[in-house]
Amino acid sequence: MTRGTSECVDEARYRRTVEDAGLPPDLLWRVTVSPRRTVGLTAEPDGSLTIRVPHGMSGEHLAQAIAKRLPWIARTTARRAEFSADYAVKKLIDGENFPFLGRNRQLILAATDSSVRLDADRLIGPCGITGHDIVRWYTDAGLDWLNERAPQWCARVGAQEPTLAVRDLGRRWGTCTLGAEPKISLHWALFQLSPRLIDAVIVHEVAHLVEPGHGDRFNRLVEQVIPCHRDHLKELAEEGRHVWMGLAWHPRDTGAHSA
Repeated sequence: MTRGTSECVDEARYRRTVEDAGLPPDLLWRVTVSPRRTVGLTAEPDGSLTIRVPHGMSGEHLAQAIAKRLPWIARTTARRAEFSADYAVKKLIDGENFPFLGRNRQLILAATDSSVRLDADRLIGPCGITGHDIVRWYTDAGLDWLNERAPQWCARVGAQEPTLAVRDLGRRWGTCTLGAEPKISLHWALFQLSPRLIDAVIVHEVAHLVEPGHGDRFNRLVEQVIPCHRDHLKELAEEGRHVWMGLAWHPRDTGAHSA
Protein backbone atom coordinates (compact mmCIF):
# COMPACT_ATOMS: atom_id res chain seq x y z
CA MET A 1 0.00 0.00 0.00
CA THR A 2 1.47 3.34 -1.06
CA ARG A 3 1.37 6.11 1.50
CA GLY A 4 -0.51 9.21 0.45
CA THR A 5 1.09 12.64 0.32
CA SER A 6 -0.99 13.82 3.28
CA GLU A 7 0.43 11.03 5.46
CA CYS A 8 4.00 12.04 4.60
CA VAL A 9 3.15 15.66 5.41
CA ASP A 10 1.63 14.57 8.73
CA GLU A 11 4.76 12.63 9.66
CA ALA A 12 6.98 15.62 8.92
CA ARG A 13 4.75 17.88 11.00
CA TYR A 14 4.65 15.38 13.88
CA ARG A 15 8.43 14.99 13.81
CA ARG A 16 8.79 18.72 14.37
CA THR A 17 6.42 18.45 17.33
CA VAL A 18 8.38 15.55 18.81
CA GLU A 19 11.66 17.42 18.42
CA ASP A 20 10.28 20.09 20.76
CA ALA A 21 8.61 17.67 23.19
CA GLY A 22 11.48 17.40 25.68
CA LEU A 23 12.51 13.80 25.00
CA PRO A 24 15.94 12.66 26.29
CA PRO A 25 18.53 14.19 23.91
CA ASP A 26 20.25 10.86 23.16
CA LEU A 27 17.02 8.95 22.51
CA LEU A 28 16.48 7.54 19.02
CA TRP A 29 12.85 7.80 17.96
CA ARG A 30 10.64 7.41 14.91
CA VAL A 31 7.15 8.66 14.07
CA THR A 32 4.52 6.80 12.06
CA VAL A 33 0.94 7.75 11.20
CA SER A 34 -1.58 5.02 12.00
CA PRO A 35 -5.34 4.44 11.98
CA ARG A 36 -5.38 4.11 15.77
CA ARG A 37 -7.42 6.54 17.91
CA THR A 38 -4.80 7.39 20.51
CA VAL A 39 -1.06 8.01 20.55
CA GLY A 40 0.91 4.79 20.85
CA LEU A 41 4.36 4.74 22.45
CA THR A 42 6.52 1.63 22.12
CA ALA A 43 9.92 1.22 23.76
CA GLU A 44 11.73 -1.03 21.29
CA PRO A 45 14.18 -3.77 22.37
CA ASP A 46 17.13 -1.66 21.22
CA GLY A 47 16.12 1.26 23.47
CA SER A 48 14.60 3.41 20.74
CA LEU A 49 11.05 4.80 20.80
CA THR A 50 8.33 4.33 18.19
CA ILE A 51 5.56 6.95 18.26
CA ARG A 52 2.34 6.05 16.45
CA VAL A 53 0.11 9.05 15.86
CA PRO A 54 -3.53 8.96 14.73
CA HIS A 55 -3.99 10.56 11.33
CA GLY A 56 -5.14 14.14 11.68
CA MET A 57 -4.22 14.59 15.36
CA SER A 58 -3.16 18.12 16.23
CA GLY A 59 0.43 18.82 17.18
CA GLU A 60 -0.78 20.24 20.49
CA HIS A 61 -2.53 17.00 21.47
CA LEU A 62 0.52 14.97 20.45
CA ALA A 63 2.79 17.16 22.58
CA GLN A 64 0.44 16.75 25.55
CA ALA A 65 0.36 12.97 25.16
CA ILE A 66 4.16 12.78 25.11
CA ALA A 67 4.50 15.17 28.07
CA LYS A 68 2.29 12.93 30.20
CA ARG A 69 4.50 9.91 29.46
CA LEU A 70 7.94 11.53 29.65
CA PRO A 71 8.97 9.81 32.93
CA TRP A 72 7.87 6.42 31.54
CA ILE A 73 9.65 7.08 28.23
CA ALA A 74 12.94 8.04 29.90
CA ARG A 75 12.84 5.13 32.37
CA THR A 76 11.73 2.39 29.97
CA THR A 77 13.91 3.25 26.97
CA ALA A 78 16.96 3.56 29.22
CA ARG A 79 16.27 0.12 30.67
CA ARG A 80 15.77 -1.38 27.20
CA ALA A 81 18.99 0.20 25.94
CA GLU A 82 20.89 -1.21 28.94
CA PHE A 83 19.74 -4.72 28.12
CA SER A 84 19.72 -4.37 24.34
CA ALA A 85 21.38 -7.00 22.22
CA ASP A 86 25.11 -7.07 21.66
CA TYR A 87 25.20 -9.58 18.85
CA ALA A 88 28.46 -11.24 17.89
CA VAL A 89 30.25 -10.55 14.63
CA LYS A 90 32.05 -13.58 13.22
CA LYS A 91 35.21 -13.85 11.11
CA LEU A 92 35.05 -16.35 8.27
CA ILE A 93 38.51 -17.73 9.00
CA ASP A 94 40.00 -20.98 10.30
CA GLY A 95 39.48 -21.35 14.02
CA GLU A 96 36.43 -19.10 14.43
CA ASN A 97 33.87 -20.62 16.80
CA PHE A 98 30.25 -21.20 15.77
CA PRO A 99 28.30 -22.69 18.70
CA PHE A 100 25.77 -25.43 18.03
CA LEU A 101 23.59 -26.88 20.79
CA GLY A 102 25.64 -25.05 23.40
CA ARG A 103 29.07 -26.29 22.27
CA ASN A 104 31.65 -24.39 20.24
CA ARG A 105 32.31 -25.81 16.79
CA GLN A 106 35.55 -24.62 15.22
CA LEU A 107 35.33 -23.47 11.62
CA ILE A 108 37.77 -25.24 9.29
CA LEU A 109 38.02 -24.09 5.68
CA ALA A 110 38.79 -26.83 3.18
CA ALA A 111 39.32 -26.41 -0.55
CA THR A 112 37.81 -29.88 -1.12
CA ASP A 113 34.43 -29.01 0.42
CA SER A 114 31.62 -27.28 -1.44
CA SER A 115 29.09 -27.14 1.40
CA VAL A 116 29.03 -26.79 5.18
CA ARG A 117 29.03 -29.88 7.35
CA LEU A 118 29.64 -30.81 10.97
CA ASP A 119 32.44 -33.26 11.75
CA ALA A 120 32.60 -33.88 15.52
CA ASP A 121 33.41 -30.42 16.94
CA ARG A 122 34.57 -29.03 13.63
CA LEU A 123 32.42 -27.09 11.21
CA ILE A 124 33.88 -27.81 7.78
CA GLY A 125 33.21 -25.36 4.97
CA PRO A 126 34.57 -24.22 1.59
CA CYS A 127 37.25 -21.54 1.37
CA GLY A 128 34.76 -19.14 -0.21
CA ILE A 129 32.24 -19.61 2.59
CA THR A 130 29.77 -16.81 3.35
CA GLY A 131 27.71 -15.96 6.39
CA HIS A 132 24.64 -17.03 4.43
CA ASP A 133 26.14 -20.50 3.94
CA ILE A 134 26.50 -20.93 7.70
CA VAL A 135 23.02 -19.57 8.40
CA ARG A 136 21.66 -22.12 5.93
CA TRP A 137 23.56 -24.86 7.76
CA TYR A 138 22.12 -23.75 11.12
CA THR A 139 18.65 -23.77 9.55
CA ASP A 140 18.97 -27.30 8.17
CA ALA A 141 20.74 -28.76 11.22
CA GLY A 142 18.31 -27.04 13.55
CA LEU A 143 15.32 -28.44 11.70
CA ASP A 144 16.74 -31.97 11.91
CA TRP A 145 17.17 -31.56 15.67
CA LEU A 146 13.71 -30.00 16.04
CA ASN A 147 12.07 -32.85 14.14
CA GLU A 148 13.51 -35.30 16.64
CA ARG A 149 12.78 -33.22 19.75
CA ALA A 150 9.37 -31.64 19.21
CA PRO A 151 7.30 -34.87 19.02
CA GLN A 152 8.54 -35.85 22.49
CA TRP A 153 7.33 -32.56 23.95
CA CYS A 154 4.03 -32.74 22.06
CA ALA A 155 3.38 -36.14 23.65
CA ARG A 156 4.15 -34.81 27.14
CA VAL A 157 1.98 -31.72 26.69
CA GLY A 158 -0.82 -33.65 24.97
CA ALA A 159 -0.73 -31.60 21.81
CA GLN A 160 -1.22 -32.48 18.16
CA GLU A 161 2.09 -32.65 16.31
CA PRO A 162 2.43 -29.50 14.20
CA THR A 163 4.33 -28.72 11.04
CA LEU A 164 7.83 -27.59 12.03
CA ALA A 165 10.05 -24.92 10.51
CA VAL A 166 13.32 -23.14 11.25
CA ARG A 167 13.82 -19.67 9.78
CA ASP A 168 14.68 -16.07 10.59
CA LEU A 169 12.02 -14.75 12.97
CA GLY A 170 13.53 -11.35 13.56
CA ARG A 171 13.47 -10.65 17.30
CA ARG A 172 11.34 -13.67 18.23
CA TRP A 173 12.71 -17.08 19.21
CA GLY A 174 9.58 -18.98 18.31
CA THR A 175 6.07 -18.67 16.89
CA CYS A 176 2.98 -20.87 16.98
CA THR A 177 0.29 -20.75 14.31
CA LEU A 178 -2.99 -22.38 15.31
CA GLY A 179 -5.68 -23.82 13.06
CA ALA A 180 -6.47 -27.01 11.17
CA GLU A 181 -2.76 -27.35 10.30
CA PRO A 182 -0.83 -25.92 13.27
CA LYS A 183 2.74 -24.82 12.71
CA ILE A 184 5.64 -24.03 15.03
CA SER A 185 8.67 -22.10 13.84
CA LEU A 186 11.95 -21.48 15.66
CA HIS A 187 14.67 -18.95 14.91
CA TRP A 188 17.77 -20.52 13.36
CA ALA A 189 20.03 -18.60 15.78
CA LEU A 190 18.37 -20.35 18.74
CA PHE A 191 20.32 -23.53 17.92
CA GLN A 192 23.55 -21.91 19.05
CA LEU A 193 22.30 -22.23 22.63
CA SER A 194 22.10 -25.20 24.97
CA PRO A 195 19.37 -27.83 24.45
CA ARG A 196 17.61 -26.90 27.70
CA LEU A 197 17.05 -23.35 26.44
CA ILE A 198 15.88 -24.57 23.05
CA ASP A 199 13.54 -27.00 24.83
CA ALA A 200 12.12 -24.12 26.87
CA VAL A 201 11.12 -22.36 23.64
CA ILE A 202 9.74 -25.56 22.10
CA VAL A 203 7.60 -26.29 25.16
CA HIS A 204 6.37 -22.69 25.27
CA GLU A 205 5.20 -22.89 21.66
CA VAL A 206 3.84 -26.45 21.92
CA ALA A 207 1.83 -25.45 25.00
CA HIS A 208 0.08 -22.81 22.88
CA LEU A 209 -1.39 -25.65 20.84
CA VAL A 210 -3.34 -26.57 23.98
CA GLU A 211 -3.66 -23.15 25.67
CA PRO A 212 -3.49 -20.29 23.12
CA GLY A 213 -3.19 -17.51 25.71
CA HIS A 214 -0.64 -16.69 28.41
CA GLY A 215 -2.96 -17.07 31.38
CA ASP A 216 -2.71 -19.18 34.52
CA ARG A 217 -3.69 -22.41 32.75
CA PHE A 218 -0.92 -21.91 30.20
CA ASN A 219 1.65 -21.18 32.93
CA ARG A 220 0.61 -24.24 34.94
CA LEU A 221 0.87 -26.47 31.87
CA VAL A 222 4.36 -25.26 31.02
CA GLU A 223 5.57 -25.50 34.62
CA GLN A 224 4.27 -29.07 34.86
CA VAL A 225 6.44 -30.06 31.92
CA ILE A 226 9.51 -27.94 32.74
CA PRO A 227 9.45 -26.83 36.41
CA CYS A 228 12.37 -24.42 35.83
CA HIS A 229 10.82 -22.90 32.72
CA ARG A 230 10.85 -19.32 34.04
CA ASP A 231 14.52 -19.59 35.01
CA HIS A 232 15.33 -20.93 31.56
CA LEU A 233 13.56 -18.01 29.90
CA LYS A 234 15.55 -15.55 32.01
CA GLU A 235 18.75 -17.31 31.01
CA LEU A 236 17.61 -17.24 27.38
CA ALA A 237 16.98 -13.50 27.56
CA GLU A 238 20.55 -12.93 28.74
CA GLU A 239 22.40 -15.40 26.51
CA GLY A 240 20.27 -14.51 23.52
CA ARG A 241 21.66 -10.98 23.55
CA HIS A 242 25.07 -12.23 22.47
CA VAL A 243 24.34 -14.88 19.85
CA TRP A 244 25.47 -14.65 16.25
CA MET A 245 22.69 -13.30 14.02
CA GLY A 246 24.48 -13.60 10.69
CA LEU A 247 26.86 -10.64 10.72
CA ALA A 248 30.22 -11.86 9.37
CA TRP A 249 33.29 -10.70 7.50
CA HIS A 250 36.02 -12.34 5.47
CA PRO A 251 39.66 -11.12 5.44
CA ARG A 252 39.16 -10.00 1.84
CA ASP A 253 36.30 -7.72 2.89
CA THR A 254 36.59 -4.16 4.16
CA GLY A 255 33.77 -4.46 6.67
CA ALA A 256 31.11 -6.65 8.24
CA HIS A 257 28.15 -7.85 6.21
CA SER A 258 24.86 -9.38 7.20
CA ALA A 259 24.07 -12.83 5.98
